[in-house]
Amino acid sequence: MSEERKVTDGELESAWKIQMRLKDEVLSRVSHELRSPLNAVYQYVTILLDGLAGDINKEQRDYLGIALRNVNQLRNMIGELLDVSRSQSNKMHLSPCEIDVAKTVTAAMETVQHEALAKALSLSIQVPEGMPAAYADPQRVQQVIVNLLNNAIKFTPEGGAITLRARACGLPSESAAPAADHIEISVTDSGCGIPENDHERIFQHLYQVRKSIDQKREGLGLGLFICRELISRMGGKIWVGSCVGTGSTFYFTLPVFNLELAVSAVVNAHLAEARKFGVSFTLVTVDADTDAETILPVWKRLNAAFNGKSMGALYSGKRFAVCLDENPAECEATRERVRRLAKKACFSEDSKLSSLLSYGVAAAGPDTESAEALLRQAASATVSERALLANKDVVVVDDEESFLRLLSRYLSVLGVRSVRTTSSGAGLFELLEAENADLIVLDLQMQGMNGHEVIGRLRENSKTSRIPVVIVSGSVANAEYDMSLQDDPEVPAVSKLNMREVQRWVRYLL
Repeated sequence: MSEERKVTDGELESAWKIQMRLKDEVLSRVSHELRSPLNAVYQYVTILLDGLAGDINKEQRDYLGIALRNVNQLRNMIGELLDVSRSQSNKMHLSPCEIDVAKTVTAAMETVQHEALAKALSLSIQVPEGMPAAYADPQRVQQVIVNLLNNAIKFTPEGGAITLRARACGLPSESAAPAADHIEISVTDSGCGIPENDHERIFQHLYQVRKSIDQKREGLGLGLFICRELISRMGGKIWVGSCVGTGSTFYFTLPVFNLELAVSAVVNAHLAEARKFGVSFTLVTVDADTDAETILPVWKRLNAAFNGKSMGALYSGKRFAVCLDENPAECEATRERVRRLAKKACFSEDSKLSSLLSYGVAAAGPDTESAEALLRQAASATVSERALLANKDVVVVDDEESFLRLLSRYLSVLGVRSVRTTSSGAGLFELLEAENADLIVLDLQMQGMNGHEVIGRLRENSKTSRIPVVIVSGSVANAEYDMSLQDDPEVPAVSKLNMREVQRWVRYLL
């Protein structure tokens, strides 16, 4: 009986997953199909309103204004449907960063000023000076604030008031002034209020409070559900305080941009998703053994590389951290991918910075205890760039003995395990037969087998086809290889006269 029950439960769960997947696919497809024609309508209506197709009279302008408001309402609904679809399929990716709270709330308020003015509503913002930065996705935070403001406008009678506030809050501590650990943002209105038994239900999928000031402007009942999903994924909470007839205040929190707190908040949010959907992800940390100001340009480039491609990337001071939706069983491959991107960021700034980096990695899943445990796991698995270089072997191929000695000296400074040398292409393949290499520095113009032939043979052999090669040549320019040092060509070509540039490329490619 027990086995039969397990089979039945498994079949029900499988059927439910299939049903949810099909529903999400239909919802996503329909939403995308609706968006294109609706955008076309929006563009043509705005063309008419802007007078680009000729003058229009007041009555025509009023009709077009009504059409535009309804088109915008439909666009918002489609956006909500897509957000719900992404949320339920765990595909709602965010791009959190350090954000200016005052600028974000001001921009959100400016977005709704026109509609508030149409109802003669009073708008005010209260943000104290010295507000610490928050850690969140700025576009998504603005989306949440605008949604709450639109709801306030919708349910507040003409002549009412709406206030948008932000303040820094901290947990109690032994000090007289506890340090802020989160930002609280609130929207207060003088509207109809919400019954107490609806305070939790309004954040549910498709739930609506039926009694309102403006019954003609009902939505899909998705806005607050999406707000809750977004705030939760950014490491915050959202709730409401309200009494019928006295208005409402919606509150939500965001983590303050303190690196350790921000990492914990983001990782905990992803852990909640992992438990909810039964999925896993990988955390990679990058630490720099230098001052924060020196490494900052590298962090900015690395963050840009992950924009829209990660579950969450953040940086501050000497540390960069990223959560990636990748198989935890391939932690080492994921770490290496992050390392390659970090080295590329250093290459664009100062390649020597890459030798100051260390990389930690940890796998997270539904059973992971906490963000703190995950960070400890990543710290225990940290490996430095210097340690990685100490396991790398380089081969230099050139028919000039003096150049071999000189370049060997330059490359030894990098801290690699070995620098082997040979004067011919045939000698290179003998060395590779005995022991493979991690990188080859190759003279282009040698007697016998030249550099082109060597590269051809390397690429034909599966054991050597992926070894990075740096071409060196006595000429400043070559007919077949661009000597201007592009950012990342497949086979970079460098002048022998520029030893530091050879060293720079070797450091990057190892």
